[in-house]
Amino acid sequence: MNDFNNFDDSEDFDEYNDWNPENNKSLREKLKEGNGKLDIETLENIIKFFLEDGDFENALFFNELLLEKNPYDFDAWVTKGDLNFYLELYEQALEAYNRALEFDPTDVDIWLQKSIVLENLNRYNEALACLDIALEQEADNTAIMLSQAYVYEKLSKYDDAIKVLTNILKLESGNKSVFYELGYCHDMNGKYDEAIYYYEKCLEIDPFSSNAWYNCGIVYNKLGNFVKALDYYDMAISIDNGFSPAWYNKANVLFSIGRYLEAKYCYEKSLMIDGDDSDTWHNLGNVHRELNELQDAINCYSIAIEYDPENYESYIERSECYKILKKYRKALEDIDKAIEYSADDPDLWCEKAELSYKLGKWRDALICYKMALEIEPDNYQVIFNLAEILLEYGYYRIALKNYDRCINLKPDFSEAYYGKAKVLFMMRKLNEGVEALKTSFQLKPEQRKVFESEFPGVKSLTDLLRLLEE
Repeated sequence: MNDFNNFDDSEDFDEYNDWNPENNKSLREKLKEGNGKLDIETLENIIKFFLEDGDFENALFFNELLLEKNPYDFDAWVTKGDLNFYLELYEQALEAYNRALEFDPTDVDIWLQKSIVLENLNRYNEALACLDIALEQEADNTAIMLSQAYVYEKLSKYDDAIKVLTNILKLESGNKSVFYELGYCHDMNGKYDEAIYYYEKCLEIDPFSSNAWYNCGIVYNKLGNFVKALDYYDMAISIDNGFSPAWYNKANVLFSIGRYLEAKYCYEKSLMIDGDDSDTWHNLGNVHRELNELQDAINCYSIAIEYDPENYESYIERSECYKILKKYRKALEDIDKAIEYSADDPDLWCEKAELSYKLGKWRDALICYKMALEIEPDNYQVIFNLAEILLEYGYYRIALKNYDRCINLKPDFSEAYYGKAKVLFMMRKLNEGVEALKTSFQLKPEQRKVFESEFPGVKSLTDLLRLLEE
Protein backbone atom coordinates (compact mmCIF):
# COMPACT_ATOMS: atom_id res chain seq x y z
CA MET A 1 0.00 0.00 0.00
CA ASN A 2 1.29 3.49 -0.90
CA ASP A 3 1.37 6.15 1.78
CA PHE A 4 0.02 9.64 1.01
CA ASN A 5 1.50 11.85 3.72
CA ASN A 6 -0.69 14.70 4.90
CA PHE A 7 -3.59 13.42 2.84
CA ASP A 8 -7.05 12.37 3.93
CA ASP A 9 -6.42 9.05 5.67
CA SER A 10 -10.05 8.05 5.28
CA GLU A 11 -9.51 7.52 1.54
CA ASP A 12 -7.90 4.27 0.44
CA PHE A 13 -5.85 4.61 -2.77
CA ASP A 14 -4.27 1.17 -2.58
CA GLU A 15 -3.35 0.13 -6.15
CA TYR A 16 -5.37 3.23 -7.27
CA ASN A 17 -8.30 1.07 -8.36
CA ASP A 18 -10.72 3.49 -6.69
CA TRP A 19 -9.21 6.65 -8.18
CA ASN A 20 -11.82 9.20 -9.24
CA PRO A 21 -11.77 12.80 -10.45
CA GLU A 22 -12.99 14.19 -7.11
CA ASN A 23 -10.17 12.59 -5.14
CA ASN A 24 -7.64 13.63 -7.74
CA LYS A 25 -8.78 17.24 -7.68
CA SER A 26 -8.53 17.34 -3.90
CA LEU A 27 -5.03 15.86 -3.99
CA ARG A 28 -3.85 18.33 -6.62
CA GLU A 29 -5.12 21.28 -4.61
CA LYS A 30 -3.36 20.07 -1.48
CA LEU A 31 -0.13 19.55 -3.40
CA LYS A 32 -0.34 23.01 -4.96
CA GLU A 33 -0.75 24.49 -1.49
CA GLY A 34 2.28 22.56 -0.30
CA ASN A 35 0.23 20.47 2.13
CA GLY A 36 0.97 17.10 0.60
CA LYS A 37 4.02 15.03 -0.12
CA LEU A 38 4.40 12.01 -2.38
CA ASP A 39 7.44 9.81 -2.72
CA ILE A 40 8.99 9.02 -6.11
CA GLU A 41 7.52 5.54 -6.35
CA THR A 42 4.03 6.86 -5.63
CA LEU A 43 4.41 9.60 -8.24
CA GLU A 44 5.57 7.09 -10.82
CA ASN A 45 2.55 4.89 -10.10
CA ILE A 46 0.15 7.83 -10.41
CA ILE A 47 1.75 8.93 -13.68
CA LYS A 48 1.49 5.39 -15.00
CA PHE A 49 -2.19 5.27 -14.04
CA PHE A 50 -3.02 8.49 -15.86
CA LEU A 51 -0.98 7.50 -18.91
CA GLU A 52 -2.90 4.24 -19.18
CA ASP A 53 -6.14 6.19 -18.71
CA GLY A 54 -5.19 8.67 -21.46
CA ASP A 55 -5.42 11.60 -19.03
CA PHE A 56 -2.35 13.46 -20.21
CA GLU A 57 -2.99 16.70 -18.31
CA ASN A 58 -3.03 14.96 -14.94
CA ALA A 59 -0.08 12.79 -15.93
CA LEU A 60 1.87 15.94 -16.83
CA PHE A 61 1.00 17.58 -13.50
CA PHE A 62 2.40 14.68 -11.50
CA ASN A 63 5.36 14.28 -13.85
CA GLU A 64 6.33 17.88 -13.03
CA LEU A 65 6.28 16.96 -9.34
CA LEU A 66 8.50 14.00 -10.11
CA LEU A 67 11.01 16.25 -11.90
CA GLU A 68 11.01 18.63 -8.94
CA LYS A 69 12.11 15.72 -6.78
CA ASN A 70 14.58 14.36 -9.31
CA PRO A 71 15.54 16.81 -12.09
CA TYR A 72 18.09 14.32 -13.42
CA ASP A 73 15.51 11.65 -14.21
CA PHE A 74 16.08 10.94 -17.91
CA ASP A 75 12.84 8.96 -18.30
CA ALA A 76 10.80 11.74 -16.66
CA TRP A 77 12.12 14.28 -19.18
CA VAL A 78 11.22 11.93 -22.02
CA THR A 79 7.75 11.46 -20.52
CA LYS A 80 7.36 15.22 -20.20
CA GLY A 81 8.22 15.59 -23.87
CA ASP A 82 5.75 12.88 -24.85
CA LEU A 83 2.95 14.35 -22.73
CA ASN A 84 3.43 17.84 -24.10
CA PHE A 85 3.46 16.37 -27.60
CA TYR A 86 0.16 14.57 -26.97
CA LEU A 87 -1.28 17.87 -25.70
CA GLU A 88 0.06 19.65 -28.81
CA LEU A 89 2.30 21.85 -26.66
CA TYR A 90 5.14 21.52 -29.10
CA GLU A 91 7.53 24.17 -27.78
CA GLN A 92 7.37 22.64 -24.30
CA ALA A 93 7.83 19.17 -25.80
CA LEU A 94 10.90 20.36 -27.68
CA GLU A 95 12.41 21.80 -24.52
CA ALA A 96 11.86 18.53 -22.65
CA TYR A 97 13.40 16.39 -25.40
CA ASN A 98 16.41 18.70 -25.51
CA ARG A 99 16.90 18.18 -21.77
CA ALA A 100 16.65 14.42 -22.23
CA LEU A 101 19.27 14.56 -24.99
CA GLU A 102 21.62 16.35 -22.63
CA PHE A 103 21.61 13.17 -20.55
CA ASP A 104 21.81 10.77 -23.50
CA PRO A 105 22.65 12.31 -26.89
CA THR A 106 22.78 8.85 -28.49
CA ASP A 107 19.12 7.96 -27.97
CA VAL A 108 17.81 7.52 -31.51
CA ASP A 109 14.16 7.43 -30.46
CA ILE A 110 14.40 10.89 -28.90
CA TRP A 111 16.05 12.35 -31.99
CA LEU A 112 13.20 10.85 -34.01
CA GLN A 113 10.54 12.23 -31.67
CA LYS A 114 12.24 15.63 -31.62
CA SER A 115 12.15 15.68 -35.42
CA ILE A 116 8.41 15.00 -35.35
CA VAL A 117 7.90 17.91 -32.94
CA LEU A 118 9.92 20.21 -35.22
CA GLU A 119 7.88 19.00 -38.18
CA ASN A 120 4.70 20.01 -36.34
CA LEU A 121 6.26 23.44 -35.78
CA ASN A 122 6.95 23.68 -39.54
CA ARG A 123 10.69 23.76 -38.81
CA TYR A 124 11.42 21.20 -41.47
CA ASN A 125 15.13 21.76 -42.02
CA GLU A 126 15.78 21.37 -38.30
CA ALA A 127 13.71 18.19 -38.35
CA LEU A 128 15.88 16.83 -41.16
CA ALA A 129 19.01 17.68 -39.18
CA CYS A 130 17.71 15.61 -36.24
CA LEU A 131 16.98 12.69 -38.53
CA ASP A 132 20.47 12.90 -40.03
CA ILE A 133 21.94 12.59 -36.53
CA ALA A 134 19.72 9.58 -35.83
CA LEU A 135 20.71 7.93 -39.12
CA GLU A 136 24.39 8.40 -38.32
CA GLN A 137 23.79 6.01 -35.45
CA GLU A 138 21.33 3.65 -37.14
CA ALA A 139 21.74 3.96 -40.90
CA ASP A 140 19.25 1.18 -41.67
CA ASN A 141 16.48 2.31 -39.33
CA THR A 142 13.49 2.37 -41.68
CA ALA A 143 11.28 4.27 -39.22
CA ILE A 144 13.76 7.16 -39.29
CA MET A 145 14.04 6.96 -43.07
CA LEU A 146 10.26 7.03 -43.45
CA SER A 147 10.06 10.12 -41.23
CA GLN A 148 12.72 11.69 -43.43
CA ALA A 149 10.55 11.02 -46.47
CA TYR A 150 7.55 12.61 -44.75
CA VAL A 151 9.54 15.80 -44.10
CA TYR A 152 10.71 15.94 -47.71
CA GLU A 153 7.06 15.66 -48.74
CA LYS A 154 6.18 18.60 -46.50
CA LEU A 155 8.91 20.58 -48.27
CA SER A 156 7.52 19.46 -51.67
CA LYS A 157 10.88 17.79 -52.36
CA TYR A 158 9.25 14.75 -53.86
CA ASP A 159 12.32 13.51 -55.74
CA ASP A 160 14.29 13.44 -52.49
CA ALA A 161 11.43 11.61 -50.79
CA ILE A 162 11.33 9.07 -53.62
CA LYS A 163 15.06 8.36 -53.20
CA VAL A 164 14.62 7.71 -49.48
CA LEU A 165 11.54 5.55 -50.02
CA THR A 166 13.29 3.52 -52.70
CA ASN A 167 16.15 2.87 -50.28
CA ILE A 168 13.66 1.63 -47.69
CA LEU A 169 12.30 -0.88 -50.21
CA LYS A 170 15.80 -2.33 -50.54
CA LEU A 171 15.59 -3.13 -46.82
CA GLU A 172 11.88 -3.92 -46.60
CA SER A 173 10.51 -4.98 -49.96
CA GLY A 174 6.98 -5.46 -48.67
CA ASN A 175 6.48 -2.21 -46.75
CA LYS A 176 2.97 -1.07 -47.74
CA SER A 177 3.47 2.41 -46.25
CA VAL A 178 6.43 2.95 -48.56
CA PHE A 179 4.43 1.91 -51.63
CA TYR A 180 1.65 4.27 -50.53
CA GLU A 181 4.04 7.21 -50.12
CA LEU A 182 5.71 6.45 -53.45
CA GLY A 183 2.27 6.62 -55.04
CA TYR A 184 1.66 9.98 -53.40
CA CYS A 185 5.05 11.43 -54.41
CA HIS A 186 4.67 10.38 -58.05
CA ASP A 187 1.16 11.84 -58.03
CA MET A 188 2.53 15.16 -56.78
CA ASN A 189 5.21 15.04 -59.50
CA GLY A 190 2.51 14.58 -62.13
CA LYS A 191 3.66 11.05 -62.97
CA TYR A 192 0.24 9.49 -62.77
CA ASP A 193 0.97 6.09 -64.29
CA GLU A 194 3.76 5.54 -61.75
CA ALA A 195 1.47 6.74 -58.97
CA ILE A 196 -1.17 4.18 -59.93
CA TYR A 197 1.48 1.44 -60.07
CA TYR A 198 2.61 2.09 -56.50
CA TYR A 199 -0.90 2.48 -55.11
CA GLU A 200 -1.76 -0.85 -56.71
CA LYS A 201 1.34 -2.41 -55.08
CA CYS A 202 0.10 -1.09 -51.74
CA LEU A 203 -3.33 -2.62 -52.40
CA GLU A 204 -1.79 -5.99 -53.25
CA ILE A 205 -0.42 -6.06 -49.70
CA ASP A 206 -3.41 -4.43 -48.04
CA PRO A 207 -6.56 -4.61 -50.17
CA PHE A 208 -8.52 -2.98 -47.35
CA SER A 209 -6.56 0.29 -47.40
CA SER A 210 -9.35 2.78 -48.01
CA ASN A 211 -6.79 5.58 -48.35
CA ALA A 212 -4.97 3.77 -51.16
CA TRP A 213 -8.23 3.15 -53.04
CA TYR A 214 -9.20 6.79 -52.51
CA ASN A 215 -5.87 8.29 -53.62
CA CYS A 216 -5.77 6.05 -56.67
CA GLY A 217 -9.25 7.34 -57.50
CA ILE A 218 -7.93 10.89 -57.33
CA VAL A 219 -5.18 10.01 -59.82
CA TYR A 220 -7.69 8.48 -62.25
CA ASN A 221 -9.77 11.62 -61.87
CA LYS A 222 -6.75 13.74 -62.86
CA LEU A 223 -6.29 11.52 -65.91
CA GLY A 224 -9.91 12.16 -66.88
CA ASN A 225 -10.82 8.50 -66.41
CA PHE A 226 -13.99 9.21 -64.47
CA VAL A 227 -15.35 5.66 -64.64
CA LYS A 228 -12.23 4.30 -62.97
CA ALA A 229 -12.20 7.16 -60.47
CA LEU A 230 -15.76 6.35 -59.43
CA ASP A 231 -14.90 2.65 -59.09
CA TYR A 232 -12.01 3.41 -56.77
CA TYR A 233 -14.00 5.89 -54.68
CA ASP A 234 -16.70 3.24 -54.36
CA MET A 235 -14.14 0.73 -53.12
CA ALA A 236 -12.90 3.20 -50.51
CA ILE A 237 -16.48 3.80 -49.38
CA SER A 238 -17.29 0.08 -49.25
CA ILE A 239 -14.35 -0.39 -46.87
CA ASP A 240 -15.14 2.71 -44.82
CA ASN A 241 -18.66 4.05 -45.26
CA GLY A 242 -17.76 7.01 -43.08
CA PHE A 243 -14.95 8.15 -45.38
CA SER A 244 -16.18 11.70 -45.98
CA PRO A 245 -13.52 12.77 -48.55
CA ALA A 246 -14.37 9.75 -50.72
CA TRP A 247 -18.05 10.72 -50.77
CA TYR A 248 -17.04 14.33 -51.50
CA ASN A 249 -14.72 13.52 -54.39
CA LYS A 250 -17.15 11.00 -55.83
CA ALA A 251 -19.73 13.79 -55.81
CA ASN A 252 -17.28 16.11 -57.58
CA VAL A 253 -16.80 13.57 -60.38
CA LEU A 254 -20.53 13.00 -60.73
CA PHE A 255 -21.12 16.75 -60.87
CA SER A 256 -18.45 17.21 -63.54
CA ILE A 257 -20.14 14.64 -65.81
CA GLY A 258 -23.61 16.09 -65.27
CA ARG A 259 -25.05 13.41 -62.98
CA TYR A 260 -26.44 16.00 -60.61
CA LEU A 261 -28.92 13.94 -58.59
CA GLU A 262 -26.26 11.34 -57.78
CA ALA A 263 -23.81 14.12 -56.92
CA LYS A 264 -26.40 15.63 -54.61
CA TYR A 265 -26.81 12.31 -52.79
CA CYS A 266 -23.04 11.95 -52.32
CA TYR A 267 -22.56 15.51 -51.06
CA GLU A 268 -25.37 14.93 -48.57
CA LYS A 269 -23.70 11.69 -47.42
CA SER A 270 -20.45 13.58 -46.92
CA LEU A 271 -22.25 16.23 -44.88
CA MET A 272 -23.85 13.59 -42.68
CA ILE A 273 -20.29 12.64 -41.68
CA ASP A 274 -18.67 16.07 -41.73
CA GLY A 275 -21.44 18.63 -41.59
CA ASP A 276 -19.34 21.72 -41.01
CA ASP A 277 -17.29 21.59 -44.21
CA SER A 278 -17.78 24.85 -46.09
CA ASP A 279 -16.60 23.51 -49.46
CA THR A 280 -19.10 20.65 -49.38
CA TRP A 281 -21.99 23.00 -48.66
CA HIS A 282 -20.77 25.25 -51.47
CA ASN A 283 -20.62 22.39 -53.96
CA LEU A 284 -24.04 21.15 -52.89
CA GLY A 285 -25.26 24.66 -53.65
CA ASN A 286 -23.78 24.33 -57.14
CA VAL A 287 -25.80 21.13 -57.64
CA HIS A 288 -29.03 22.85 -56.61
CA ARG A 289 -28.22 25.72 -58.94
CA GLU A 290 -27.72 23.34 -61.88
CA LEU A 291 -31.08 21.75 -60.99
CA ASN A 292 -32.58 25.27 -60.99
CA GLU A 293 -33.41 24.91 -57.29
CA LEU A 294 -32.26 28.45 -56.62
CA GLN A 295 -33.59 28.92 -53.10
CA ASP A 296 -32.01 25.64 -51.99
CA ALA A 297 -28.78 26.77 -53.62
CA ILE A 298 -28.93 30.07 -51.75
CA ASN A 299 -29.48 28.21 -48.47
CA CYS A 300 -26.43 26.00 -49.10
CA TYR A 301 -24.21 28.96 -49.99
CA SER A 302 -25.41 30.72 -46.84
CA ILE A 303 -24.43 27.73 -44.68
CA ALA A 304 -21.05 27.57 -46.44
CA ILE A 305 -20.49 31.21 -45.52
CA GLU A 306 -21.49 30.56 -41.90
CA TYR A 307 -18.76 27.93 -41.62
CA ASP A 308 -16.22 30.00 -43.54
CA PRO A 309 -17.05 33.72 -43.71
CA GLU A 310 -14.07 34.25 -46.03
CA ASN A 311 -15.35 31.77 -48.62
CA TYR A 312 -15.77 34.47 -51.24
CA GLU A 313 -16.76 31.98 -53.94
CA SER A 314 -19.95 31.27 -52.01
CA TYR A 315 -20.75 34.99 -52.01
CA ILE A 316 -20.21 35.02 -55.79
CA GLU A 317 -22.44 32.03 -56.47
CA ARG A 318 -25.15 33.26 -54.13
CA SER A 319 -25.00 36.59 -55.94
CA GLU A 320 -25.54 34.76 -59.24
CA CYS A 321 -28.66 33.12 -57.83
CA TYR A 322 -30.00 36.46 -56.63
CA LYS A 323 -29.27 37.94 -60.06
CA ILE A 324 -31.26 35.20 -61.79
CA LEU A 325 -34.11 35.95 -59.37
CA LYS A 326 -33.70 39.67 -60.25
CA LYS A 327 -32.83 40.49 -56.64
CA TYR A 328 -30.09 42.84 -57.74
CA ARG A 329 -29.56 44.63 -54.44
CA LYS A 330 -28.88 41.39 -52.61
CA ALA A 331 -26.67 40.26 -55.48
CA LEU A 332 -24.69 43.49 -55.21
CA GLU A 333 -24.27 43.06 -51.44
CA ASP A 334 -22.74 39.63 -51.99
CA ILE A 335 -20.37 40.88 -54.67
CA ASP A 336 -19.24 43.64 -52.31
CA LYS A 337 -18.47 40.97 -49.69
CA ALA A 338 -16.56 38.92 -52.25
CA ILE A 339 -14.52 41.99 -53.20
CA GLU A 340 -13.56 42.44 -49.54
CA TYR A 341 -11.74 39.10 -49.73
CA SER A 342 -10.56 39.23 -53.35
CA ALA A 343 -10.23 42.85 -54.39
CA ASP A 344 -7.66 42.02 -57.08
CA ASP A 345 -10.11 39.94 -59.12
CA PRO A 346 -11.15 42.02 -62.16
CA ASP A 347 -14.14 39.76 -62.83
CA LEU A 348 -15.67 40.76 -59.50
CA TRP A 349 -15.39 44.45 -60.38
CA CYS A 350 -17.04 43.73 -63.73
CA GLU A 351 -19.82 41.84 -61.98
CA LYS A 352 -20.32 44.77 -59.62
CA ALA A 353 -20.39 47.11 -62.61
CA GLU A 354 -23.11 45.03 -64.28
CA LEU A 355 -25.24 44.94 -61.12
CA SER A 356 -24.74 48.66 -60.49
CA TYR A 357 -25.88 49.35 -64.04
CA LYS A 358 -29.00 47.20 -63.57
CA LEU A 359 -29.81 49.23 -60.46
CA GLY A 360 -29.48 52.48 -62.45
CA LYS A 361 -26.14 53.38 -60.87
CA TRP A 362 -24.32 53.89 -64.14
CA ARG A 363 -21.66 56.17 -62.67
CA ASP A 364 -20.81 53.46 -60.12
CA ALA A 365 -20.64 51.01 -63.01
CA LEU A 366 -18.08 53.23 -64.76
CA ILE A 367 -15.98 53.37 -61.61
CA CYS A 368 -16.09 49.59 -61.29
CA TYR A 369 -15.00 49.05 -64.88
CA LYS A 370 -12.11 51.46 -64.31
CA MET A 371 -11.13 49.48 -61.21
CA ALA A 372 -11.11 46.31 -63.31
CA LEU A 373 -8.89 48.01 -65.89
CA GLU A 374 -6.41 49.05 -63.21
CA ILE A 375 -5.93 45.35 -62.52
CA GLU A 376 -6.13 44.18 -66.15
CA PRO A 377 -5.44 47.18 -68.43
CA ASP A 378 -5.68 45.30 -71.73
CA ASN A 379 -9.02 43.59 -71.20
CA TYR A 380 -10.77 44.61 -74.40
CA GLN A 381 -14.18 43.36 -73.20
CA VAL A 382 -14.09 45.63 -70.15
CA ILE A 383 -13.03 48.58 -72.32
CA PHE A 384 -15.93 47.81 -74.66
CA ASN A 385 -18.43 47.71 -71.77
CA LEU A 386 -17.09 51.02 -70.52
CA ALA A 387 -17.49 52.55 -73.99
CA GLU A 388 -21.07 51.27 -74.26
CA ILE A 389 -22.13 53.08 -71.08
CA LEU A 390 -20.33 56.26 -72.13
CA LEU A 391 -22.16 56.12 -75.48
CA GLU A 392 -25.52 55.58 -73.81
CA TYR A 393 -25.11 58.60 -71.54
CA GLY A 394 -23.77 60.95 -74.20
CA TYR A 395 -20.04 61.00 -73.47
CA TYR A 396 -19.25 60.53 -77.14
CA ARG A 397 -15.63 61.63 -77.35
CA ILE A 398 -14.56 59.45 -74.40
CA ALA A 399 -16.66 56.60 -75.77
CA LEU A 400 -14.95 56.90 -79.19
CA LYS A 401 -11.54 56.89 -77.53
CA ASN A 402 -12.40 53.65 -75.73
CA TYR A 403 -13.84 51.97 -78.84
CA ASP A 404 -10.59 52.77 -80.67
CA ARG A 405 -8.58 51.43 -77.76
CA CYS A 406 -10.65 48.26 -77.86
CA ILE A 407 -10.11 47.88 -81.62
CA ASN A 408 -6.35 48.33 -81.21
CA LEU A 409 -6.32 45.45 -78.74
CA LYS A 410 -8.65 43.23 -80.80
CA PRO A 411 -8.85 44.32 -84.45
CA ASP A 412 -11.40 41.63 -85.35
CA PHE A 413 -13.92 42.69 -82.69
CA SER A 414 -17.02 43.42 -84.79
CA GLU A 415 -19.06 44.82 -81.89
CA ALA A 416 -16.42 47.49 -81.21
CA TYR A 417 -16.63 48.75 -84.81
CA TYR A 418 -20.41 48.75 -84.55
CA GLY A 419 -20.29 50.82 -81.36
CA LYS A 420 -17.76 53.14 -82.93
CA ALA A 421 -20.07 53.62 -85.90
CA LYS A 422 -22.93 54.67 -83.61
CA VAL A 423 -20.70 57.17 -81.80
CA LEU A 424 -19.53 58.65 -85.09
CA PHE A 425 -23.12 58.97 -86.27
CA MET A 426 -24.02 60.79 -83.05
CA MET A 427 -21.05 63.10 -83.64
CA ARG A 428 -22.32 63.70 -87.22
CA LYS A 429 -19.22 62.08 -88.72
CA LEU A 430 -21.38 60.13 -91.09
CA ASN A 431 -18.90 58.86 -93.68
CA GLU A 432 -16.51 57.61 -90.99
CA GLY A 433 -19.46 55.99 -89.27
CA VAL A 434 -20.47 54.17 -92.44
CA GLU A 435 -16.91 52.84 -92.89
CA ALA A 436 -16.88 51.54 -89.32
CA LEU A 437 -20.28 49.93 -89.91
CA LYS A 438 -19.05 48.24 -93.09
CA THR A 439 -16.05 46.84 -91.22
CA SER A 440 -18.36 45.51 -88.51
CA PHE A 441 -20.50 43.69 -91.10
CA GLN A 442 -17.44 42.28 -92.86
CA LEU A 443 -16.02 40.89 -89.64
CA LYS A 444 -19.32 39.46 -88.49
CA PRO A 445 -22.17 39.28 -91.03
CA GLU A 446 -24.74 38.49 -88.34
CA GLN A 447 -24.07 41.94 -86.90
CA ARG A 448 -26.30 43.22 -89.70
CA LYS A 449 -29.30 41.66 -87.90
CA VAL A 450 -28.53 43.80 -84.86
CA PHE A 451 -28.39 46.82 -87.14
CA GLU A 452 -31.72 45.95 -88.76
CA SER A 453 -33.39 45.59 -85.37
CA GLU A 454 -32.14 49.03 -84.32
CA PHE A 455 -32.97 50.68 -87.63
CA PRO A 456 -36.10 48.94 -88.96
CA GLY A 457 -37.02 49.91 -92.48
CA VAL A 458 -33.49 50.92 -93.48
CA LYS A 459 -32.68 48.87 -96.59
CA SER A 460 -29.15 50.09 -97.28
CA LEU A 461 -26.34 52.26 -96.01
CA THR A 462 -27.50 54.95 -98.44
CA ASP A 463 -30.90 54.93 -96.73
CA LEU A 464 -29.13 55.18 -93.40
CA LEU A 465 -27.13 58.21 -94.50
CA ARG A 466 -30.27 59.87 -95.80
CA LEU A 467 -32.00 59.13 -92.47
CA LEU A 468 -29.12 60.51 -90.44
CA GLU A 469 -28.84 63.66 -92.57
CA GLU A 470 -32.49 64.54 -92.01
